[in-house]
Amino acid sequence: MSPIIYQVYLKSFQDSNNDGIGDLNGLLSRIDYLSSLGITAIWLNPIFESPDVDNGYDVSDYYHIDQKFGTLQDFQRVVAACHAQGISLYLDLVINHTSDQHAWFKSAIASKESPYRDYYIWQDATPDTPPTNWASFFGGSTWAYDETSQQSYFHLFAKEMPDLNWDNQAMVDELAEIAAYWLAQGVDGFRLDAVSHLAKDRRFLSIASQTNEPLIAEQYYANLTKNFKHLQDFKQTIAAKTSLPFVLLGEAASAQPEDTTAYLETLDALITFGHFKTVPAPYNLPMVDNKQPLDLVAFKDTLAAYQAQSKNTTGGLGLYLSNHDHPRAVSRFGDGSAPSAKALVALQFFLHGWPIIYQGEELGLPNASHDQLSDYTDPSVANFTAAAQQLLTLDEQLDIVQKTSKEAARGTMHWDDSHFHGFSTVAPWNNLLTTGQSYAQQIEQQNSTFHFYRQLIALRKEWSHLIAKGSTHFYDPLHPYLFFISRHLDMQTLAVRVNLSSETITLSQPPTIEEKHLIAEAYNPNSQQLGPYGILITLKEEH
Repeated sequence: MSPIIYQVYLKSFQDSNNDGIGDLNGLLSRIDYLSSLGITAIWLNPIFESPDVDNGYDVSDYYHIDQKFGTLQDFQRVVAACHAQGISLYLDLVINHTSDQHAWFKSAIASKESPYRDYYIWQDATPDTPPTNWASFFGGSTWAYDETSQQSYFHLFAKEMPDLNWDNQAMVDELAEIAAYWLAQGVDGFRLDAVSHLAKDRRFLSIASQTNEPLIAEQYYANLTKNFKHLQDFKQTIAAKTSLPFVLLGEAASAQPEDTTAYLETLDALITFGHFKTVPAPYNLPMVDNKQPLDLVAFKDTLAAYQAQSKNTTGGLGLYLSNHDHPRAVSRFGDGSAPSAKALVALQFFLHGWPIIYQGEELGLPNASHDQLSDYTDPSVANFTAAAQQLLTLDEQLDIVQKTSKEAARGTMHWDDSHFHGFSTVAPWNNLLTTGQSYAQQIEQQNSTFHFYRQLIALRKEWSHLIAKGSTHFYDPLHPYLFFISRHLDMQTLAVRVNLSSETITLSQPPTIEEKHLIAEAYNPNSQQLGPYGILITLKEEH
């Protein structure tokens, strides 16, 4: 059975020492909660030492836990508590880049003769002429100039996050040693960050352009053929250093359906952003796509392609709605209500792959937001406001940022209805409290989003063999509101019908009398209609 993963963004999960920052002891206090939900694995966002330029994804020491989260002993208690409940623990491991404060990079930039110089990517340059016109995902050039050596180093993200050189086997060996160390500490695997970018086209060719502006150049640094070899070598190098079993989830944001099989030859699960197709935005600005409604027809078409490519692999797609990098799906693709939260999870929970629940989704928590643009620290916000200042008013900019920023999903968990929602006794680190119904309220309501998630998880476990091995068929592909699939194996067929709209729809292929209703929400069997965000999950068994 594939794991049912719960993603913990630790800083906003539970604070145990009342400093406003979620920590390991806070997580420890909530293991029973996670066990009661039914999940079987936890993915923990980065906990290593970091200057926090990018929320822990700029690691300065992979062997030490950042003191704001706790100690190694605290971590070991979390591991033991998870394993006692049958829950695996996966750490977020950043292998595309390090912090510029990492000892490797400090040595590398200090001297061309450093043994760590080639752990990173350097090219000759001048202050005004970078080696290529490639653009960083965080804005500006991918190159940062070093006056002392008269070379530039490559950084696909912030300049404080230099990319590692995956053509250097000594560097790969060191990363594998890091993985082996944490496996010895009891972790069960890793979520590998930004794995689509490990290989770069070392010809360093610029893109033809009429301007001097840097350009996104994914054809030169995303999903290259050599990338798959790098991942295979990394997995083999880890295995050579430990006899312990481990799983690898890989985030390849721009991986397309045709890349899926190659990734899943090495990875146990692939997390890609490619299937969330939205209605085109009215203007070309950063972040705006995250505000657009889901184009369900395009979503179904692309999702079917990913499913077809992954069905014959031993791994699977990461089945997720939101994460720490995207606004919450219930606000983005739903209307913020409990019915829309239920509908969204139902449409993806029975597909082939590994379900990933982002913290708070099981409560239907909506986006959190600041009241002023100046309160946002997400680097992409500054890029957006600079591009939008001639096109949009400040109020229009704020509305878009509130709905699209990464920070929208980084509000605190809503445990109870106390002043700081049971997260802490003080204001949270980012001053973002998530609204919506608390866990304390929902545990008492049998029709709550929390109990619905428990029901879905139990169903997925019950029918795990069918879900893992069964064929998948998509129906009504051109229907703008209906998501309808079936999973079939031997003499059993599981069907999922979801109305992803605020309108009532009539089913053109209603369930037959042989289909047993497992879940029916806002379904009228007399009129064969699904109400707004209605759900019908059925099982047919032939004898």
